[in-house]
Amino acid sequence: GYHAFYYDGLLRYVDLENCKTLFADAFNGAAFEYAESEIKAKIFIPNVEDVKKHAFWQTGFVFVDLSKCEKFDISSFEENPALKKVVVENSGELVFIENPVLSEVIEKGNLSKSKE
Repeated sequence: GYHAFYYDGLLRYVDLENCKTLFADAFNGAAFEYAESEIKAKIFIPNVEDVKKHAFWQTGFVFVDLSKCEKFDISSFEENPALKKVVVENSGELVFIENPVLSEVIEKGNLSKSKE
C-alpha cells in the first residue's frame, strides 16, 4: 500500500513475489542507510505490473528486479543516486530522472541498453 516501507532506512532485502502493484511512495526513503555502504540493498518484485508515483524515491537500492512490470509512473525512480541496475520486461517509455549512476536497464531476453 501507500508508504508501505516508507523511510525504513535499514531495509536491505525485499522479495515480494505476489505483489502486483507498488503504490505511491511504497519504498520512499527505504534502505537509505545502505546508499553509500559496501553492504548492498536489493529488491526483487518479479510479478509487479504497475509502479506508481515516487515508489522508489530516494532509496538505497542498487538493484531492482521488476521483470514483468509494464507500467511505470514517470517519477517511479526519481532521485536514486545508489541505483545502478533495473530489470524490466520492456523499458519502453521508462525515464530515469536525476539518476547519475544508473548504468543500464536489463530487458527480458538479456537485451541491455545503456541509459545514454
